Amino acid sequence: MMPFGRRPASDQRAQREAKEKLVYPNDVFVPHFGRRQTSMIALSGAIGTGLFLGSGTALYNAGPLGIVLGYSAWSAVVYAYVVSAVEMVTVFPYCHGTVGLANVFVDPALGFAMGWNAWYHWGIVIPSQIASATALLKYWEPAAKLVALWPVLFIIFSCGSVLGARQYGELQSITAYIKMFAVILLVILGFILDLDKDSQPTPESVPGAKVSSNPFKYWDHPFQNYLGIKGSSGHFLGFWATFMQAC
Repeated sequence: MMPFGRRPASDQRAQREAKEKLVYPNDVFVPHFGRRQTSMIALSGAIGTGLFLGSGTALYNAGPLGIVLGYSAWSAVVYAYVVSAVEMVTVFPYCHGTVGLANVFVDPALGFAMGWNAWYHWGIVIPSQIASATALLKYWEPAAKLVALWPVLFIIFSCGSVLGARQYGELQSITAYIKMFAVILLVILGFILDLDKDSQPTPESVPGAKVSSNPFKYWDHPFQNYLGIKGSSGHFLGFWATFMQAC
């Protein structure tokens, strides 16, 4: 009987061979992305649909300070993961991504599971993007009328998947520029709305409100009572809901 916690010899041999391939790879991929494409793809991945669709819900659940704390806490987790992954990929650049790292440095079973998770993730990218686009467009049109747009959105989102590596990198760079411009424009628009007296609460919209020249007058409640739960419990639950949403 094999001792508890000890791997079979076949698994140990497979893991040793995988480590040797990291140092002496049999196949080397030709890079098609330059530094500009790589940097813009990283920025494009950081600015996702959650910023445009999920930030409003997070602000409603946790409040202004709660959303900052929730996103900051999860950003710390992501930063630790990215730093560790970059360090290992720098030493072993032919590791086939995080799946290969898990297969070699942890266990082949974990690499197998992560591989199938990655396949599932990329398999539902287009449907999730169609659902996100529908959720955004339904603010102007009823959801029933947007069903006819699904084939059009499917074709548009699928076009990027059939491009070559170099063309795909250029497409990602263009979309990254558009996302960055949209974020900057939204930040400027937010400041304009905060500084504009006409956009502040009025006695007609909010009973007892008074128009003030101070745009930060109503910044009195840093947290939100999540689901009506008052006190520290509601504040923590709002923070936790935002933290889980950021995941």
